[in-house]
Amino acid sequence: MNRIRSMCSVLIVMGLLAWSAGAAGAAEGVASALSCPLKAGRASFTLPVGDLERQVEVAVGPKAGRGGPAQVVFLWHGWGGNPSGLLDSLNLDRVWPQAVVIAPRGEMRRFPGLGSGPQPGWQLTQDEFDNRDIHLFDALVREVLQLECLDRNRIVSSGFSNGAYFSNLLGCERASVLAAIAPVSGGGPSADCTNPVAVWVAHGQRDRAVSYRDGRSTFSSWRKTNACEETETDLGGGCAEAEGCDRPTVFCSFKGGHTWPRGLTQGWVRFLRQQHLPTPELIEIESESEPEPESDE
Repeated sequence: MNRIRSMCSVLIVMGLLAWSAGAAGAAEGVASALSCPLKAGRASFTLPVGDLERQVEVAVGPKAGRGGPAQVVFLWHGWGGNPSGLLDSLNLDRVWPQAVVIAPRGEMRRFPGLGSGPQPGWQLTQDEFDNRDIHLFDALVREVLQLECLDRNRIVSSGFSNGAYFSNLLGCERASVLAAIAPVSGGGPSADCTNPVAVWVAHGQRDRAVSYRDGRSTFSSWRKTNACEETETDLGGGCAEAEGCDRPTVFCSFKGGHTWPRGLTQGWVRFLRQQHLPTPELIEIESESEPEPESDE
């Protein structure tokens, strides 16, 4: 009996030690999942942002960091989706092995007119939900800027559906940080943007969740912000680039519905890989942009 009790005690202690090690790893945040030199593979971590614990997945491509700092891709899933599902569907290890992809998980939200309950998603406009998702982006960028193996001048953002709306918002609010955005099957931005940013927009002609007209409106909005001319260059494959823009501005149309266009993924990669900040010295994320946790007093 004493021997059994002793073995149980040992197992309990070992379990507590394992739990403590796991908790310590989670507490390390970005450093527990991403560090220099880069190691290929996936990892996840939690990051305290204000009074929220945000969940984030990181996917380091098998060729990331070879030949210089790696490009960083922020990837935002659709409403009701999750980071793993989007990463799996895009197969980025094969189509973009040089990238480091940071894919957060959205917080619960509702959309008026949609019958289902709260689902993980993103803010659509400035100040919605006290800018909880913009604060998350800022916190993650601050971590990225500390890693020399990541290219601070080639940070890009892309998203699907609700994630596309959020990428448009980031393009509006964080153009000094982002080299480009690539909203897919989404809408926005909801306000006039003032600073140009490279944009690649894709939208399905038979989209019944977010209308094709909304996708065209997104392109029109960025044409105005990027000071484009009225003429376009046909790029083939359903894509056209506005001419005379301050930053590259592309719209791609495809015949599908509310989905990610598989046939355009290579073009998506090619466009984003070509982009970099025109004025890298402007990159700065103020720590004050992150909300302070509420006091218990």
